[in-house]
Amino acid sequence: MTRRAGVGPWPEAGEIADGSGREGPAVSPGAGTKISARLGSLSVRLVATASATWLRVGLGSVEARVLLALGSGPQTSSQVGKLIGVDRAAVCRAVSSLLERDLVLKLDGRARSVRLTSEGEAMIESINRVTAERERRLLAGFSDEEVAALLGILGRLMLNVPALTELAESRVFEALRD
Repeated sequence: MTRRAGVGPWPEAGEIADGSGREGPAVSPGAGTKISARLGSLSVRLVATASATWLRVGLGSVEARVLLALGSGPQTSSQVGKLIGVDRAAVCRAVSSLLERDLVLKLDGRARSVRLTSEGEAMIESINRVTAERERRLLAGFSDEEVAALLGILGRLMLNVPALTELAESRVFEALRD
């Protein structure tokens, strides 16, 4: 098995082949369900508390994420959507709302890019402060080493998401419908 730079160490002991050509650790069948359920539950709670937090500053969660994405420079709605994992229509609605509040500005040209205004940049500073506090609270009790390990594990999980998409789009479950 090869190692990928920046994503942490790969499992060595107890690895098994699953027939897909990819290897993974030996895990009991029910353990994966528990991991998915816990990650799903954590994700739902993180999104819900983030949404409640952003509402207190007058932003929807998509609006906050669009602002953060634009922090790296002007982008189109399609580019932002791909970056934050939200469909283009939702990004367009968020951009319209942000335009009304003078937090973003449309740029001239065919690309229809938007960029932050000075008010948008100030809002990002506030968002970053709140985000840092949310992370501090979420990771309370974790050592620096544990945080680094968690980031490595999450990175490796993200690398495996295309395999889940492949499975979801496969015909493997057709027999179950009959």
